[in-house]
Amino acid sequence: MEEVYILLDVGGTEIKCGISDQRGNLKNNICSYPSYAKENKKMMNLLLMIIFPQEVLKESVKRSWDIPSLATN
Repeated sequence: MEEVYILLDVGGTEIKCGISDQRGNLKNNICSYPSYAKENKKMMNLLLMIIFPQEVLKESVKRSWDIPSLATN
C-alpha cells in the first residue's frame, strides 16, 4: 500500500482538502467547501469531522492507500 497524507487548508471562506504522497505530490483533485466560519461554527466543524474524512476514505479505498492518521479497521 502507498502511504499518503491528508492536507487541510482551513480558511475564513473555504476549507480545502487534498491528498499527497510522501514527496508532496498531489494524488487527487482538491475538494473545497465553504467554511461558514462567520455564519455557523457548527457547520464548519461538521465539514472537518465528517465530510472530509469521507472524501478521503472514498479515495483511499479506490486506490489502496494507507493513511496513517485514519483508522480503517
